[in-house]
Parts: sequence; structure tokens; C-alpha cells
Amino acid sequence: MILKKKFIIFVLLQVFVLCYMAVSQYAVEWIGQEVRLKTAPVDPRDLLYGDYVILNYEISDIPASYLAIQGQNKPKRGDKLWVVVRQEGNYHQLVSAHLKKPSVSENEVILKGKINYVSEYWDPEKQENTRIQSVRVLYGFERYYVPEGTGKELEDKRGQFDVIVKVAPWGQNLSSLTFIATGVMTQWEIQEQIYKHFDSKGSHIQIVHTRLFDQYEGREQPVWVADITIYGDKADPQEERLVQVILDAKTGEILLEK
Repeated sequence: MILKKKFIIFVLLQVFVLCYMAVSQYAVEWIGQEVRLKTAPVDPRDLLYGDYVILNYEISDIPASYLAIQGQNKPKRGDKLWVVVRQEGNYHQLVSAHLKKPSVSENEVILKGKINYVSEYWDPEKQENTRIQSVRVLYGFERYYVPEGTGKELEDKRGQFDVIVKVAPWGQNLSSLTFIATGVMTQWEIQEQIYKHFDSKGSHIQIVHTRLFDQYEGREQPVWVADITIYGDKADPQEERLVQVILDAKTGEILLEK
């Protein structure tokens, strides 16, 4: 009799947990705050896995300059990260990232994520990593299941995804996704262009951060902006300097180095 009661209690607890998970997800959708994000440009053929797409957001890679971790332990894989975003124009943009939950202003939203890996600068003289370059963050809404029969349509396009995420204190869900056929080059293609360019000059580089802009510094066409560390060139192999490279997002042509 006692075993039967324990079994019934166990089953009821399982049902309660499942119901709680379902209700909490629906509650996030109903009353959660809306955050609009843009993914990095993609060729869906690279990301389509049968019936779902893997999404790479502009806020997935966070440069060290956005990490508010002064006086705290060095971030590592598996650490929780609270990422603050603020709406600027049509989309929410990265403001800062924290290892502890921060206070935010009225127009800011906190996304909860987990560090997937930490990229660090390599010092060729010391032969060791010296400081953090960026962190890669997973938010839990990187996977989107495409409606049946639409996979082929995605395979024939190139561009970005316009994503709406709903955020509540107890969770965050991917609410909707729209494909934008912009025709711009993907992040990986742009990085390949950059490496080829600097390799031809005999320079060893690390790409710190890349970001796509619809308009930038008076330019009307979409451009990729890349922050790069150059560790040396033919003139001075020991030199280390930071440069910014602006590229035409559709052709990959380098428009400016500064």
C-alpha cells in the first residue's frame, strides 16, 4: 500500500513538472517583454539541419570591451552571463555583459546566457594566451524548427533572420522568425576576405569582432566593419596594433582601413 502511494505521488510530481514547464513557456509568450534581434548574415544551406536552422546572433560573440567584469574572476566556459541589450532603431543592440545579474534602466532588457567558449589573444613572443578577446554565448534560442516544406525555400536564399524573442523573469523564448533576403556576404566569407588581404601583406592577424551595418559613417550601402589586431608585417614583424577594416557587404571589397 505504501509503495502504491509513493508511486502515485511520483507520477503526480512528474505531471506537475511537465505542466509547469508548458505553462511557464506559454506565460513567457503571453506576457514576456519583446526583444527584436538580428542574426548574423547566413547562407541557410550551411545551417539547415533537416527540419531546423541553427541561428547565430549579432550578440552571440561579445568582445572583451563589453564585459563588465572588473575585480571578478576571469570568465570561463559554462559560466552564466547576463547580457544587457537596448533598443536602437528597429533592433536591440548589445550594451554590456556581466557575470552577476546587473541593475538596468527602464529601456534596457537582460538576456540570460551561458558562455560556450572564451577566445584569448595569443602572444607569439611569450607563446601563451595573454588576455580575453571575446566570449561566445549561448542563449537557448539558437535552434528554430522550420515549417514543413519551407526548407527548400530557405536553401535558395541568402541573408539574415529577423528574430523576436520574448523575455520574462523566469525564462526567454524565440517567438517568431522572418527571413530577410539581403544578398550580403556571410560573416565567414568576410573573414576569409580579410585573412586573404592581410596574408598577401605578410601580416599575422586576429579578428576581434565583425559587425554588419545597413549604413555606416555616411555610407548608404551595407558594410561589414571588422576590428582586427595585427601582430606584425613585413616592415616591422614585432609591431602590434589595432585597426578597423570596412568592407562592402555585398562584394567583400575593402573600402577603408584605419
